[in-house]
Amino acid sequence: MAEETTKRQGIGSLEIGLHILNYISVASRPPTLKELSGALDLSPSRAHKYLVSLLREGYINQVNQTQYTLGNSSLTLGISALRRINPIQLSYAAVDRLNEETDKTVSVTVWNGNGPLIIKWLDSSQPISVNVRLGAELSPLNSASGRIYLAHLPDKRRKELIDQHYENSKSLPKHRGKPVTRDELQLHLDTIKRDNYCAFFQRLPSRNQCA
Repeated sequence: MAEETTKRQGIGSLEIGLHILNYISVASRPPTLKELSGALDLSPSRAHKYLVSLLREGYINQVNQTQYTLGNSSLTLGISALRRINPIQLSYAAVDRLNEETDKTVSVTVWNGNGPLIIKWLDSSQPISVNVRLGAELSPLNSASGRIYLAHLPDKRRKELIDQHYENSKSLPKHRGKPVTRDELQLHLDTIKRDNYCAFFQRLPSRNQCA
């Protein structure tokens, strides 16, 4: 019972060391000893002891003799964590919560090279008429998911897809029910990339607004 209580309490000194690492990782520039001690409410002498240990183990490096930044051991931890993250499973869990909390129809898509492919679909309790389902490939220009992907694609690949659509499709992409030109679509994609979401009811920006 005593061992269980100790585990629950944790190790205070370890937590302080982790607080120091966290502060260094989010700082806009490598902090100094004075900045660290002030931000974390530690005396300079006490903070320095933690920094010495973190330096010794390679979790931080000293730059300009007075500032501290993350070191190779921190980089190794980060890379190992990334290798163990499954983005698909994380997205599934997120949309499960979103569907449960909002009772909205939600989906997860992946980019298959030419357009978004629906890999998960959850219906709301309210009936909604749609012509897409699990496994469907969405238009890269005429779907919200497609435009989000397009907005973040490399310039060359995005231009190829847009040119291909405008040259081979019988209908232009639409926004708020009205056809849009290539220039208008590009301005819309710029807005999507800036705001990190796409909605078909948004007002399209003009060139003057984006200048």
